[in-house]
Amino acid sequence: MNSRDEKLKEIIKSMEQKVVQRTNEGVHSTDAFKSLQTILISYSQQRRHIPFSLVISSESVGLIHMDGLSVKITQLLDTTLRSYNHVVIDKDCAATDGLNLKFEDSNRARRIYAEMSKHGLCVFFLSEVGMMFFVDGNDFGDAIFCTESDIKTYIKKKDISEIEQVIEEYRAKLREQSTYSKFFVYKTTLKHIYPPSKREQGKNLLRNKPENTFRNDLLTFLKSNIKGSFVFAKEFILESLNRFDIWTYDENGNWIIIEVKWIGQSIHPGDRKEGVSFGPEHIKKKAVPQVLGYIKEAIIELKYGVKAGYLVVYDARSSKDGDSLDTTDYTYVEADLHKFIPLFHKFPDLAVDNIQPN
Repeated sequence: MNSRDEKLKEIIKSMEQKVVQRTNEGVHSTDAFKSLQTILISYSQQRRHIPFSLVISSESVGLIHMDGLSVKITQLLDTTLRSYNHVVIDKDCAATDGLNLKFEDSNRARRIYAEMSKHGLCVFFLSEVGMMFFVDGNDFGDAIFCTESDIKTYIKKKDISEIEQVIEEYRAKLREQSTYSKFFVYKTTLKHIYPPSKREQGKNLLRNKPENTFRNDLLTFLKSNIKGSFVFAKEFILESLNRFDIWTYDENGNWIIIEVKWIGQSIHPGDRKEGVSFGPEHIKKKAVPQVLGYIKEAIIELKYGVKAGYLVVYDARSSKDGDSLDTTDYTYVEADLHKFIPLFHKFPDLAVDNIQPN
């Protein structure tokens, strides 16, 4: 155990005492706690300091004098944050200890803060991206990142409203061999399936069930480049027993649904011949109604707000002759889905080509 951990143990031991009787909801439901939380958020937003944490015992929270609390906290932090990023205070808002903590990653920081809070302590963590607080071993709030490096990475990410720009960045990444090679069969497999005269034409042969690889690759890119929590809805089953490929929320809690499809030729499960293939008609007749149906089910049956339902199509055809959905004529869509068309959006096809087979 290093010296920082030893120091944390000393703080926990020195401050651990019998916690005052709390309400059923916990100390974080008290007016004093809420006032302290509001003051800290306001302070952080005005000062834009480096990330910092403030620790106070649950007992001290119950004994805090509310008069002049904002001024006391402001003066305390203005002074102590010049030297420390982790401050321990008492019921009089006086600093009893200070540390400079550097965590390896946010997960470790959250574990340590949560452990501290099991010993009668309330831990507030604040940064540019919000606040978290830890009480009785539980964490609350929205600042999921607890290290400067993670916070800086998060800040660089784009907002969900910029998803079209992110998709264009992803489109460029699909031309990199490290990306497109995930989708196609190996060169040795191509030699078994095609004679030399047809090998160049058939080099875009996709692996079996490529939709899983396409979805996972897109999901990883979205998570890395857009703020928010993108989820592969494997466990989320609609009443129709269908699943969204990928979904997230916007800032107002409205759903954003992303369905992933592909056109081209995939290999048979036995890897010895061609398997399933899809063309533009599949997108028009199957994929578009499917996304519209998801939007309908989310709104009508599940009572969710939906901001958009996106269709992402990977075009792995060896000869590409236009977008898979080159019309805005939706006469082929059932009448009860027409009202949801304004929420439907399709990105131009994402071209994938096996430029240099592995």
